[in-house]
Amino acid sequence: MASRQFSVLGRRVLLGVGATTVAATITLQNRKLHLDGSAQIPSSKKLSIYPAPEPEILLIETHSELEQNIGKIREAATSAYFNARAKLQSEVNGWIEVEGAVEKKVKELIAPDEPLSPGILYVGVTTLTGSVITRNRSFPVRFLVPTTFLMLSLPFFLPKTSHNLNEYISDLEAHYFPAVAEQHAALGRAVSSARESLEAFYHSSNKAVREGVHNAEGKIQEYTGIKLQEPSGGSKKE
Repeated sequence: MASRQFSVLGRRVLLGVGATTVAATITLQNRKLHLDGSAQIPSSKKLSIYPAPEPEILLIETHSELEQNIGKIREAATSAYFNARAKLQSEVNGWIEVEGAVEKKVKELIAPDEPLSPGILYVGVTTLTGSVITRNRSFPVRFLVPTTFLMLSLPFFLPKTSHNLNEYISDLEAHYFPAVAEQHAALGRAVSSARESLEAFYHSSNKAVREGVHNAEGKIQEYTGIKLQEPSGGSKKE
């Protein structure tokens, strides 16, 4: 029994001595490595002195199908609005240019040697007279009569200004309404031709009447012996 206890105690002593020896050996080696500076901590196990960077968060914007459709409709409506606005502005600018050109041209059409007063006053009174005369008539008559009075009185009281205004209206009509201008030109040619034909007919008829009267006087003088013609061609009853 005593030998067994001695054996166990001896093992414990040996284990303690061995552990102490190993610990002392490791301690001496660590001190030596620390003094020599030959031992370094692996870089993978070093701790950084700076804070770790925060991971970057990337946000991706996504739209639903309804939002995409609404966006397309809004873009189409905006485009249509701006196109209509640009077209309307273009039309307005065009009319403003036409109005300015007409105003400038009217100022140029007024004859400098022909005062508007009192001629324009007479034209207004004449036109107003036509309106007063036809105040109880039908609408076509109330429109045509004052217009006719205006067209007849303007060349009479303001002949130069009326001529310039007619020339300008003809040029403007030929530029903007060529078809209407062609019809007016054809009507003017027809009226001019009819007037020339009427004048020619009048002169030829007058000549024929005079020749007929002259021949009749000659026949009467020949058969009756009454002298109706003078040597100068005049007629005189004895």
